[in-house]
Amino acid sequence: MRLINYSFKGYRDINGFSKEEILEVRRKISDFRKNNQGEELGEYLRELFPKKILEIYSSYFNKIQGFWDDYLKNLEVNSSEVEFYNLKSQLFNELNHIINNLYNYQLNCQNSKRFLKNKTILDQKISEINSLSQNYKDLRGKLKKIIPEKNPELIEDIKFWVKINKIKNPKISFTQIPEALKKWEEINEIAHYFTLESSEKKRKRNKEESFHILFKDLHQRLKQKGEENLDFRMELIAFLSESQIFHFEDEFKNILERQKIQENLKIALKSFIKKIILGEFEQIIQTIRGSERALTVDINAEQKSLEDILEESPQALLSDFITYYITFLEEIYSPDISSEDTIFNYKEVKNEFSEDFKNVQKSIENIDQKFLEISNLISPYGEILDEFFEILSNLNDEIIRRKEEYIFFLKTLKEENLRDEIRSYISNKISEVNSLIDEYQDKAAKIINEEFPQLTQIREIFKDYKSKIQVIKEEIHQKLNTLEDEDIDIYHNIRQWEENFNKKTKELNYLISILLNKIVKNFKTLIDEETSFFNEISEISVKNEDRKPNIPLNYSLSESLIQTLTEKELKERIAEVKSKINKISKEKELYKENLVLLEETLEKRIKIREGISVSTVQCNICREEIDLTEDKYIKCPFCQAVYHYLCVAFWLEKYNSCPSCQNQFLDPNNGLFETQEEFK
Repeated sequence: MRLINYSFKGYRDINGFSKEEILEVRRKISDFRKNNQGEELGEYLRELFPKKILEIYSSYFNKIQGFWDDYLKNLEVNSSEVEFYNLKSQLFNELNHIINNLYNYQLNCQNSKRFLKNKTILDQKISEINSLSQNYKDLRGKLKKIIPEKNPELIEDIKFWVKINKIKNPKISFTQIPEALKKWEEINEIAHYFTLESSEKKRKRNKEESFHILFKDLHQRLKQKGEENLDFRMELIAFLSESQIFHFEDEFKNILERQKIQENLKIALKSFIKKIILGEFEQIIQTIRGSERALTVDINAEQKSLEDILEESPQALLSDFITYYITFLEEIYSPDISSEDTIFNYKEVKNEFSEDFKNVQKSIENIDQKFLEISNLISPYGEILDEFFEILSNLNDEIIRRKEEYIFFLKTLKEENLRDEIRSYISNKISEVNSLIDEYQDKAAKIINEEFPQLTQIREIFKDYKSKIQVIKEEIHQKLNTLEDEDIDIYHNIRQWEENFNKKTKELNYLISILLNKIVKNFKTLIDEETSFFNEISEISVKNEDRKPNIPLNYSLSESLIQTLTEKELKERIAEVKSKINKISKEKELYKENLVLLEETLEKRIKIREGISVSTVQCNICREEIDLTEDKYIKCPFCQAVYHYLCVAFWLEKYNSCPSCQNQFLDPNNGLFETQEEFK
């Protein structure tokens, strides 16, 4: 039995009935029915649909199912040099052919069934066909999942595998073909070539016979049989090697032979490796070409374009292309970096740039993996690829280095742009505040330079009354002068005048003082606010409407920002913060002094009101000092005992009596009990 192109004992192809064939079947069935020839009809149907067809197809299925279970499904996850595309795809085509045959066979049965009076005669056969067809479809589905896409450029291509092994020409040997594989003619044919090359002599007793052949000889014999399905047969050899049935052994070779093999391998690998590199970089190459940027890059003091690099040897192509692409990326992203909105798209530029570098690294990893597969294939001549592995390792380090450098450049540029923006922003705001201060000073000076309306009125009144009083003073002066020659004591009259107006002057000074105090009082709040505002104008803070602590930005620098300050800047900032703390401390002390005075005054008044003469008041329950200005307390009106409210509240609620003197003294409505709201 063959794996593919099996004859199925003459039933390789089962076609559906033609129109003429259907009419012939109808005619014969009608004749048998008309003549009541039931036995003849049954014999005709058995000839038309022979039982052995399903037996042959069932037998093939059982064997191919076993081949799948024992071998094929193990190739689903494969780490060998060959993907077995031809083996899997041709078996898949074979299953398709069989399923198509069974479909036609079932259709012929159904068409014939329509002419039968007893339509159940063919039901069992149709059911058997359906069941067998479904089995084939299930196996075809499993096989389809492990068939790779055919790509002759990849290492998995069987032609490359054959080419390398023809150069190495290893010895292939096997001891015995497993019984499960002896069922297949293709495998037996391959094994037959071994027996032709091997000695007929047996080895020592208790040891099995071993067969061997050189790879080139085996390939030549298979090729002589015909080019058709040659790839399939070569994949069978690779499959038997993967299954540890065939063993590839490199025979001893002298130095000259090894050098010759290495040279031939280098020639064979050169174009193939370049195809791998170009294939892996294909998308990147298309991206560069589609960008409409005709770059030339200085590489080793030589200007090179993309097309120049693509024509180079594989070694030069690898390193020069990566250098070119990194330069291309830096050129592509540079316009975005210099744009006005760099600060806002920095993360996006960084992420896109990093993603492009990640793709390059992924391509390098893929190439490295394929080189490893090639290295395994050409073993023991893997040192041929050492140069490529070293280039890949250096390139990976170079990619990481260039990526980190460029991201650092992006970050530095972003920070510099931020600094420039903040510097410009602060300068604009300083100018804005300076303009506001100048405007305020101008408006305030204009108002200050003007006389208040009330002052003008007072001045006019003052002038009026001053002139009137002056007239009176002149009149008195004249009057007293006329009496000077008379012997009259006018001193007492002068003293009367003085005493009267000295008293009046004091009254006037008091009125003036009241006026000045009123003016000062009206302006004091404004003056204080203005002084406070201009003292704190250098502090960068926000309006504090919720009364929460609000430290100006000047005195709450972040740790990261502090780390960037120089020693000189740190010393300056420390001196400023200390100055601020000293100022706050002095203000705090003033507040404390005033608070102590207020509390002492309140405590004295409470003691006087409560008739307490001792300096320190203790709770009669907890013996702790009672702060009369803050603590809630209750005093017994009978024994004068004083308690913390919380210490005595539970007792009073239960007994309504003083814990010390036991007198019931609390009236629920006399205000001694504090309400819940007050207590809170």
